[in-house]
Amino acid sequence: MAPTLPTRAAQQSSTSMARTSCPACGTYTYTPNTRFRPERLLPSRLLPSARCCPRRSRRVASSVRSGGAAHFMDVAWRRIFDSGNIAGPRVFASGYFLTTTGGHFLTSGHARECDGPYGFVQAIREQIKNGVNHIKLNLTGGIMGPFWDRHWHSFLLKDELEAAFELCRQREYKVMAHAANPDSIKQALRLGAHTIEHGYIMDDECISLFQERGAWYVPTLAISHLTPDQATNQWERDWVENRQTPPDLLARADDASDEHRKWFRAALDAGLKMALGSDIRPLKEAALLEMGLWVRDGATPWQALQAATKHAAELCGVGDELGTLEAGKLADMIVLSANPLDDVTNLRKLELVFKEGRIVSDKRSRK
Repeated sequence: MAPTLPTRAAQQSSTSMARTSCPACGTYTYTPNTRFRPERLLPSRLLPSARCCPRRSRRVASSVRSGGAAHFMDVAWRRIFDSGNIAGPRVFASGYFLTTTGGHFLTSGHARECDGPYGFVQAIREQIKNGVNHIKLNLTGGIMGPFWDRHWHSFLLKDELEAAFELCRQREYKVMAHAANPDSIKQALRLGAHTIEHGYIMDDECISLFQERGAWYVPTLAISHLTPDQATNQWERDWVENRQTPPDLLARADDASDEHRKWFRAALDAGLKMALGSDIRPLKEAALLEMGLWVRDGATPWQALQAATKHAAELCGVGDELGTLEAGKLADMIVLSANPLDDVTNLRKLELVFKEGRIVSDKRSRK
């Protein structure tokens, strides 16, 4: 069987290369293919995310998954980090967020508007030509958007959906589907989506289809949960205050949160394949806040940790190399001053970040 695209990308990035430290940012060097041999320990951190920045992501994650980046910035970062000239995470790139005219995520600058079956076909072919790892396809509106952008509205016509998924199957590219309502989720799953992002509203048939198709669910709780009325700790309150989300969007999030929480719990109880991801920024807070929200909504700290590490690696097609610390796998890990299984917020007590056996961030000297 031909390997999936993320696996090919991982293979392409595995060339051994010793580097000197970067004079511009002071990052430590690393040598790809350094492997970890001791017995299994706590998982490494492999966090899916919408964006990556070299000075931020290297401090919190060894790998990131992009869900929308204009001008193929994520592909460019992947190539830079793979070259070894700058220490940074592995990047699983999507290129543009593909939506319709009048679709979702338009104000970000990272979306591309497509119309008609051949409009989506052309866009996907251009994504492939520019070196993406997967295709981000927008099926619905969202919680954050203009008044005409609603998460219970589906955007694509049947022939547009079928053309997009058929091409992705033909070219062996996995689809990362933004789908927020039951009809869109079921359409995406039946057509072969690899992941469903958000899933704010679902039904029992959605849960059954997830199980039948073996697709991944990435719930992105922060979008509906991080509002002034819902914040439960100082980190959440600080993020809400700094973000300054407009009141109408906060109201939309508050209105959606109970339903979102209900189906997150249903997915967890049903044992669906679930991984952790977030649309918020900055990257460091996105990962940490999302893990806290998982625990608040009923997951154990261990489930949240697995979602951000083992399951995230498997979602990206690199579970044989990353996601846990085992003999023969790449040695990505973090060192903390307290146990996150006692309290998931202990993940904030970061001491060291290792990528492939080399230190890429050392916070000990700052204390």
